[in-house]
Amino acid sequence: SPTRTDDNSLDAPIAVMIDGVHLGTLAGQTLENFDLERVEILRGPQGTLFGKNTVGGVVNVIRSRPTMDWGIRGKVTLGSHDLHEYRLVGNAPVIEDKLGAKVFFTFQEDDGFIQNSFIGRRVPKKDYMNYGITLLATPTEDFEALLTIERFDDESELGAFLTNSNLAPGVAGGDLAAGLLSCTLFNSGLFPWWTNAGVPCRTSLDIPTTVSTNISNPAKNETDAYTLNMRYDISDSLSLVSVTGYREVSEEFVWDFDGTEVDWININRENDYDQFSQELRLEGSWDGLSFVAGAYYWKSEYEHDFLTAGDFWPRILSLTADPVAEIAPGVPVPSPADCSHNTWLCCAHPSGLSPLERCQAADAVPNNPFGATRCDA
Repeated sequence: SPTRTDDNSLDAPIAVMIDGVHLGTLAGQTLENFDLERVEILRGPQGTLFGKNTVGGVVNVIRSRPTMDWGIRGKVTLGSHDLHEYRLVGNAPVIEDKLGAKVFFTFQEDDGFIQNSFIGRRVPKKDYMNYGITLLATPTEDFEALLTIERFDDESELGAFLTNSNLAPGVAGGDLAAGLLSCTLFNSGLFPWWTNAGVPCRTSLDIPTTVSTNISNPAKNETDAYTLNMRYDISDSLSLVSVTGYREVSEEFVWDFDGTEVDWININRENDYDQFSQELRLEGSWDGLSFVAGAYYWKSEYEHDFLTAGDFWPRILSLTADPVAEIAPGVPVPSPADCSHNTWLCCAHPSGLSPLERCQAADAVPNNPFGATRCDA
């Protein structure tokens, strides 16, 4: 099944692993390719060796290890729209042949590639940073420990979410033939307090060259990650491996869901996620025989706060007669006088249908301001 991108609490069918740790949410799955040793693309299913959520396969990412020697590597990229990218990896010996350190840093910034004609600047801007340190300890010939501590700070924008999808009636076919809600509602004239002829409707399916929204869809993602890999060679043929991982992700972002200049429907989301995993493996290899046996523990928690902001609900709720006296300055509340706060059962349309019936009928009602919207009874 396709991966859901609107709810990070749902698992993806293809697992992404970084240094042996499964990333349990789509949020924060950023892979820095400047500091990778290799990337393995493994066709699924891979449940035997990698566990759950691997029906479609595994993207197994292995980052470079500290070299135990002095060294530095960097890259600078400059481009259009004020693009700046800086990447750096540095290695240093801390205790000769016993402890080495690697530091890494990535910074990306640009001003966006498409002009937002309403707010007067380009969107979506990029503002992203990743940095951390990896320590490799080899106190004996039989044992090693690899610890990575890192942080992601992403304050970019989501892009033009649903922007310029504000289709007018007749532009597209099928379910979109009646036009989209924002276009038909704001320009219908049926409700004076909702009419705003200045809201542009999209009249062509050509790829737009500009966008026009009242917000820039700001987004923020902060991730703290800790990974500890340990290996003890019991003999030349037998090893004990431990992989410990902890990740903490915090998201805050806003979608201009209506895709117009009007503050109509904005979706505010605040998500907090954390995961802890512990894997123990016993690995053996002899001539003609190899095996892996192990145990795995996983715990994750996801909290999702979802808020619909903008004028949508105030306008809908204002159709109820009590306790609102006016739904707009000088515009009285339509009869009946009291709808028991049930917007969808009051305020009859000239067709004689309630808002709920009009919404469900959609295409059957001439000049229906709800366009192609379908409502569940």
